[in-house]
Amino acid sequence: MSLLENFDWPGNVRELENVIERAVILAKGKILTEDDLPTNIQGQGHKTHLTFQLGPLLPKSNKK
Repeated sequence: MSLLENFDWPGNVRELENVIERAVILAKGKILTEDDLPTNIQGQGHKTHLTFQLGPLLPKSNKK
């Protein structure tokens, strides 16, 4: 979360929205990690785990 909070966001909230959407789509698991973010946002050193749980964000199936 600190990576997102400390990034300059030159494109403002639209850039933040696009980064989150892309990360959710390309995420390898149900929790976003630093590896799911673009390299220009990724920090250096230890890997960070974001607190976003992806399950509720994914579309629900229309199975009946």
